[in-house]
Amino acid sequence: MSARNRRTSQRVGTADENPELKTIKECLGTVREEQMSQKTILNNVIQAQTMLSENIDTIQETLESLKSEEPNTFLSEKVDAIQKTLKSLEMHGLPNGGGADVVSLQENRTGNPAHTILTEPSGARNIPGKKPRRSKRQRICAMSPADLPGEPLFKNEPEENDIINKLKAFRVDVNNSTIQSVLGATKVPPSPTSTSAASTLLVVDSSLSMKGKPFQELITFVNGFIDELDRANVNHGLEERLAVVMCGSPTTVLQPFTTQYDDIRGILDQCAPDGKTPLLTALTLALCYIDGRGEALQLGENTLLTPRVIVLSDFNPTDDKEPFDNEDEETGEENKTIQRHLIQLAKIYCRQMLGLYCVPVGRNKNKKFARELADNSYGGEMVSAENFESAGHYLRNHVIAARVCDDVEASIARNEDIDVEEILKEIMSEAKCGGKDKDAIVKVIVKLRSGSEPAPAPCEEKPKKDSGSDRPKKRHHKKVRQANPETLQKYKEYIEEKKKRPEMLPVLFDDTGMVEWKQTKMESIGYEEFPILPPLGSRVKRGPDWTRGEDDGHMPGTVVGHFDHEMTIVLFDNDKLVYCKYNKEGKYDIEKIDEPRRVPRDHIEIGCSVKRGPNWRKENEDGGPESVGAVLRKSSGRMVMVRWPNGIVKPYKFGQHHRYEVEVTNEPTNFKNEDVVENAADSGLTGEDAAVPTSGATSGQSKADKMPWWKWKDSQQCWRPFSEEAVNTLEEAKNKNQQFVQVQYKGKDFRVLFNENKCEFDGGRFDVARELINDDDKMSMIEMDKYLSAI
Repeated sequence: MSARNRRTSQRVGTADENPELKTIKECLGTVREEQMSQKTILNNVIQAQTMLSENIDTIQETLESLKSEEPNTFLSEKVDAIQKTLKSLEMHGLPNGGGADVVSLQENRTGNPAHTILTEPSGARNIPGKKPRRSKRQRICAMSPADLPGEPLFKNEPEENDIINKLKAFRVDVNNSTIQSVLGATKVPPSPTSTSAASTLLVVDSSLSMKGKPFQELITFVNGFIDELDRANVNHGLEERLAVVMCGSPTTVLQPFTTQYDDIRGILDQCAPDGKTPLLTALTLALCYIDGRGEALQLGENTLLTPRVIVLSDFNPTDDKEPFDNEDEETGEENKTIQRHLIQLAKIYCRQMLGLYCVPVGRNKNKKFARELADNSYGGEMVSAENFESAGHYLRNHVIAARVCDDVEASIARNEDIDVEEILKEIMSEAKCGGKDKDAIVKVIVKLRSGSEPAPAPCEEKPKKDSGSDRPKKRHHKKVRQANPETLQKYKEYIEEKKKRPEMLPVLFDDTGMVEWKQTKMESIGYEEFPILPPLGSRVKRGPDWTRGEDDGHMPGTVVGHFDHEMTIVLFDNDKLVYCKYNKEGKYDIEKIDEPRRVPRDHIEIGCSVKRGPNWRKENEDGGPESVGAVLRKSSGRMVMVRWPNGIVKPYKFGQHHRYEVEVTNEPTNFKNEDVVENAADSGLTGEDAAVPTSGATSGQSKADKMPWWKWKDSQQCWRPFSEEAVNTLEEAKNKNQQFVQVQYKGKDFRVLFNENKCEFDGGRFDVARELINDDDKMSMIEMDKYLSAI
């Protein structure tokens, strides 16, 4: 025997005699037997799954037939068939979890089988392949239906004239097809409501330009989106009501709000693209339909989820003139005009706190315009056609974010140290969300907590962004209240930490960690009041003798100044400053209303009602703790000028150093003319609003001190003042007895005819007038002209 064999023999003999190694061998044998047992169990499970897969179609058909109104003799046969199938599954190792339910069916054979089946949990709807089994679910946070925020578009059931006026305000082509489409949307009967369902409206472009591959891409997105809604319903008990507005030929509400998603699939499968792309009509129709039939959803304590509008189109809109079924194309200039009107409409969506989620499809899609349209709405975004999954997670992500925000505020209220990361991780685990969902949920949390930059006024230029990752987002909310400084500071620290990963979060705070602030600039308008006019701060709307055209945008406004004893200065909610008659020669451009201005949480604007805030230290200068005042100005230092019912006008902090001497309320003011007092010109404001000269009504200038000024009346019967340079030219020409002279108004050439008191511009003839005014009148006229709409 070789030395090597002898050594091997010795080692084996030693191992046989070692009791520890013997025990290890026995353990290994036991493990091997256990593995074989587990393998047998696994094979049984695989067989059971195969059996379930083979029989699932039979079971589904049987359950569907039970829902039909068949004779009860067939019901017994159907139940027996289900029992046999379940027993066969038991033989392959699958417990019969449904046996008791089948027995309950047998015991109720004389009842209504459809009702009995509806009480059963069912799998996800419309998901191909195996149906996931619905288990008993616990909601992530409390949810309940809520009213839409903001002012309704129509107070009562609108008539045709109301629609026409609204279309004019929206700058939509007023033609019979558009009128009837929008009017039809307001007449759609209410859909059955769910106790906790979000509202989503799909605007589907079915125009001729969508024919072929673009429309198939659209259908793929909708089907994938609906599948995600089904999964959210199965996994989290979340539900969304869907409605469909068709944009093409015809343009109409094709499907009212419903949770029967198969109806929507069927509608799109039968759709044949044709006609133009009247996107302006479609979005106006969608806005009016949501205004009358949409619902908001309250999430947790402080989050209000408003309806969203998903727009699927190539975003190459055409005009809305009838008929809609001619060629689907426009010239470049016409297309730009329509796009400008659509951007204006998106800002109205923002005012109504509704978001546009734009999904560009097709080879010729206009992604740049789709993004701009979404950015001008309330929290809207551009969504890739391949990203239907994120669109389907919208409600789930907001529910989780709302729960995180509530838990953080609760921890702060208990003076506990908060770890946002840990709270988020725990709630995501409870909701069974993976790490890939974290970034999207965190962005929603930031949006809910930090607020955002409000949409620019129609006359402003929206700042361009370098990329979509840092676009400002809007916030959903319910309560209008002051910010919690400690909460904001915690979140600011959290986000500062996350800034190290710029790809994860956009920076949404301003330098104070608060909502972006936009000051007013009305330095030339004082606070003096005439007792016969509506008090400063009064809310008004166009009156019976309105002659200012579309300057008000069909919106209410706030009296911010008195020009003289017959003329008020009104800032309408569309940011237009208009001089309005009040009992001048018996004419009334405006009339008073009791509707305070409503704004998003943590915001404040001219016309908002306010009352004492948590940091009030002014004793009873407001007239008492129950007094409700109105905001007249906003300064650069986060100060607001407020008029109280006792006539006092004073400045107060609203966010300055995180102090809130006043807070916004939805209670109307109750101003009376007898409360008018003489307010000093010194406002106490700091910054650009500090200078407050008095109005012409109380300036004290004599007639000798007055100067000549020229103005012209536009097509809307609104007087517009010429510039100082133009006035000097006119006076010089008049003194030389010239018959006419050419001047400019806002870059446009005007030919003024002295003998006729007329001016010619752009092929039209308009009235011209010369009057004597004082310095304050001049300042007020120039200030007013800044706010007038373009000619």
